[in-house]
Amino acid sequence: QTASNCGVVQWVDEEWPEQLQNALHKLWLMYEDRQCANRMACLEHSSLVHNLTSRKNKLHETYEKLVEDVNNLLDTQDNIPKENEVQQGEHEEITPPLDNNMSALKKQLGAMEAENKELKKKVD
Repeated sequence: QTASNCGVVQWVDEEWPEQLQNALHKLWLMYEDRQCANRMACLEHSSLVHNLTSRKNKLHETYEKLVEDVNNLLDTQDNIPKENEVQQGEHEEITPPLDNNMSALKKQLGAMEAENKELKKKVD
């Protein structure tokens, strides 16, 4: 026993070669870059999911309003007097705009349903 080590075993590794130090440093940098890229991808994915969810919610609200409008339009059309109760000229003036509105609303409803299905596929 010498006074310098006080009886404790001391293990001393030789310094690693410079090539190994450089390789380990590059590996560590690659690992940090990959971690950063993963975090960024996760943030982008979260942002995309949030945006798609908000679009889906807006489309759902619009869809519900459109269904309500179509139902109101159908109720209004049911309440229009029949031909024998109203003169022929009046009936022709009222019916075509309702038919045009209904067909336009049905087209819009179909488009909204298709877009809603597409958004559901993207979210899943």
